[in-house]
Amino acid sequence: MRNGTPPERPDFLDHPSDRVRARQAQIDRFKVKLERTYHSWLTCRSLELREMLEAKMGEYEERIEQLERLNRASTGADE
Repeated sequence: MRNGTPPERPDFLDHPSDRVRARQAQIDRFKVKLERTYHSWLTCRSLELREMLEAKMGEYEERIEQLERLNRASTGADE
């Protein structure tokens, strides 16, 4: 449990190109999670667990798309 003042905003978030890199790193992490979840889904025998994994894969795909849209909008605004 944290008390006191919140941490300061990192300086790198003030530069658009650095935000794009930070989002790209998030995209890469989500792609790894998506791939691992997909492999688990392929080998899963429980229908209930398969449904849960399918929902999780959908969440990862949506988040990847959202971050990619933000990156495209950011790089389009910089050009």
